[in-house]
Amino acid sequence: MSIFNDFFHIKQSPILSLLGMGGGGTGTALGGGASGPAHSASGASIFDVESNGRAVIQFNAPGSITFNRSMSGKDLRMILIGGGASGTRGNAGGGGAGGMIEITAASLGAGTYPVSIGNGGAVVTSTSTKGNDGSNSTFGPGLTAYGGGTGGRDGENANPGGSGGGGGYGVTAGSATQPGFSIPGTYTGTNYGNVGSLFNGYKGGGGGGAGGAGGPQSSGPARVGGAGRTVPSPNFPGVPFSGQLIGGGGGGSDRYNNGQSTGGPGGGGEGCSCNDSGDGYVQSDPSCASNANYGTANTGGGGGGSRCSNSVYPQQGGAGGSGLCIVSYTI
Repeated sequence: MSIFNDFFHIKQSPILSLLGMGGGGTGTALGGGASGPAHSASGASIFDVESNGRAVIQFNAPGSITFNRSMSGKDLRMILIGGGASGTRGNAGGGGAGGMIEITAASLGAGTYPVSIGNGGAVVTSTSTKGNDGSNSTFGPGLTAYGGGTGGRDGENANPGGSGGGGGYGVTAGSATQPGFSIPGTYTGTNYGNVGSLFNGYKGGGGGGAGGAGGPQSSGPARVGGAGRTVPSPNFPGVPFSGQLIGGGGGGSDRYNNGQSTGGPGGGGEGCSCNDSGDGYVQSDPSCASNANYGTANTGGGGGGSRCSNSVYPQQGGAGGSGLCIVSYTI
């Protein structure tokens, strides 16, 4: 009976979890013998699968993973991404994506390792306040993927973050802090994070993404969010983000050209031109008639920036997307 239950859990829990039938997302895998998964996972892990000779565990919310034996020689690989920042309002820049860490090797001993997932930056309702930074994701002790920096606005510079926020009218873009993170010696990996783009006239710059900076720094569509980075599919078979982009920056606002404030591929939200007719530049931007678009949940994508800054045109910047952690190792 226990063999059947273990087989059922490993093969079926992703489907049950995605349907909301996973019993809170807590999973316990095989682990007593020399073969089979060597872990148990608690919290909101939606995947706990055996595929192509690998165990794969995905966390969309905080939890922990326990290795019941040393992971040396297990080809342990990880993706960790912080929460994306929200976009700002008022000739504003898009939010920067959460910083991303890709671990290609690790020598971890047996034990329990907590996982935290960064929240995306929340929207703001005030007409005189910038957006909010994303919060950090951690795997630990040892790894921290920084939250993204929010975009700038009239008179206020964009914030630094895992990837920096896009600059607003007359102010500078945010720098990227993730490349400066020191990965501990128990891991081999690379940090990814990029700067936001500078303002361009009455346009907010796009937030930086895990795979590239916001739009061109001196000319062209500075409002475009930076692209995300691909989750390498060979190491993470069977999970939704495998082979897809994550960590896209949010698009900036645009006074003149509706529909061109695109978010960065990989979860970045589109910016908003505000439908502002008060200055003679009539724009209609149906994709953000209410607010700039949000960053996609569990991609670390930044939220879009909004042109609006008053109660007549109340569109807000978009919220940032929450972060992500994926762990994979050979069985």
